Order: sequence, then C-alpha cells, then structure tokens
Amino acid sequence: MILKKIKSEGIAHNSYFLGSKNEAVVIDPRRDCDIYVKLMKKEKMKIKYIFETHRNEDYCIGSLELKQLTSAKIIHSYLLEFDYGKKTIEGDSFFVNELQL
Repeated sequence: MILKKIKSEGIAHNSYFLGSKNEAVVIDPRRDCDIYVKLMKKEKMKIKYIFETHRNEDYCIGSLELKQLTSAKIIHSYLLEFDYGKKTIEGDSFFVNELQL
C-alpha cells in the first residue's frame, strides 16, 4: 500500500495519492496533474478513481484534467451541486485491489 500527501505550495490545499498493488486513487487533485501521472508511473499503478470530497471555491480543481490523462472515474457526493462525475450516496464502497474505501 502507498499513501502520499501532496501539498500545494502557496495555497492551503492538500491532495492524496492512495494505492494498492497496481491500482490507485487520487483524492482532491490539484490543477497541475503531472505529479499524479509521475507517481502513477513510478509506482507502476493505474489511477482508477478520482474522489472530490468538497467544493473548492478558492482554487481550480484538477479532476477533469486528470480524468483526461488517466481515464479514471470521477466520484463525488450527491450533495455537491456540480455534476461532472458519478454521484455517490452514503454507504457506497469502492475497491482499489485489496483496499475498500
């Protein structure tokens, strides 16, 4: 298992790269997505999901760009007002190899 915290310098933004074996997820990606693609290649993983945990009014999100680069599915809560990914409901589970989120 791998868990990396990616801090964006200059703004209060953290994102996370979480993986198991050959699959990974990115949580709240920043706009510059090269870092996730480099990690994916370095760790020999494929990004399966992109999770958005909240609206980010103070900076641009990277979900759409990362989806184009990796073909990963964007997942966010049905309570969020935007609509560019699969909306989930409370209790949904996602598997990344042996990890259950």
